[in-house]
Amino acid sequence: MIDQGDKLIFTWDDFKDAVYKLSKRIHPGAFSNPVVVGQMRGGMPLAVALSHAFGWPMASSDCLQHGFGWPYSFILWADDIIDSGKTYYEAKAMAANIDNGFKPFSIFIREDIPNPNHFYFVHRVPKGKWVVFPWENLEKADLDREQYRASRQ
Repeated sequence: MIDQGDKLIFTWDDFKDAVYKLSKRIHPGAFSNPVVVGQMRGGMPLAVALSHAFGWPMASSDCLQHGFGWPYSFILWADDIIDSGKTYYEAKAMAANIDNGFKPFSIFIREDIPNPNHFYFVHRVPKGKWVVFPWENLEKADLDREQYRASRQ
């Protein structure tokens, strides 16, 4: 990971390492009828990687929102970063009727998120740092940050 002042540049090698670490956090055979749900947009690369690592099907967060005759009894929810917690709590509420649980997996979690022990994550990120992922455009990172902040006000 490269620290560039107010930005952390997360590389593809960092991503592969994070997927490996996250994939070791649970035993995939311990869950019946599981699915990996990737939070649109940033969680999709992680969801694909974890789906392949576990051999589980994958769906987008849109499917969670709309149901579509949801056949799964366990959700591994994937996002790139748990920033304010807003997206996580919304997804968890949508999955309230899932029988065997909802486990949140994320590469990053903000250091000021309360009660981080129920999250599976690899890195804590200080408040004020913006993480730029390898699937993002570094030149547009500042615009992304401003759009994100405006959406949370």
